[in-house]
Amino acid sequence: MIDVANEPIWKRCKKMTKLSTMLRLLTIKSNHHISDHAFNKILQVCKDMLPEDNCLVDSF
Repeated sequence: MIDVANEPIWKRCKKMTKLSTMLRLLTIKSNHHISDHAFNKILQVCKDMLPEDNCLVDSF
């Protein structure tokens, strides 16, 4: 599980891992009281902006 968490969010990404990406997004969700529905919509937009080989989750 730790190995998976340290994988990049997409193959050539050097800055963000799966874990760091989700932690940052969930921190924003919490700090700004974003509903689950709105957060899922934001995740969909983020996923669409990333390269095809991204590992971002589709929903919370």
